[in-house]
Amino acid sequence: MREVAEDDELEEHPRLRLLRWLVTGLTATLVIAVIAIISLLVIKVLEIPAAPRAVALPESIALPEGEELRSATFGTDWVLLVTAAPGGPEYIRIYDAATGEERQSLLVTPTPAPAQ
Repeated sequence: MREVAEDDELEEHPRLRLLRWLVTGLTATLVIAVIAIISLLVIKVLEIPAAPRAVALPESIALPEGEELRSATFGTDWVLLVTAAPGGPEYIRIYDAATGEERQSLLVTPTPAPAQ
């Protein structure tokens, strides 16, 4: 019987070699996928939200004296403004976008709280 010396290498079976390459390939794929997912999460978390951009009112529209602008909505040919006097009531005002003339005005009154 032949004794196996320490320097002798045993021949590897072809299926075992294929299995080793498959495991190595899958491990590399998994490592790359984990790095990609972590990178995407870091990018998404560190993404700085865009600051809301200020929209300028058309120059033809002037707010009523003593009222401040609370919000604005722009339509195709109209501009809707919510205005309020400090400590006073709020108004919804609709202006013509081209001429700046007020089309309609609506006083916003708070809804009374239901009785309990």
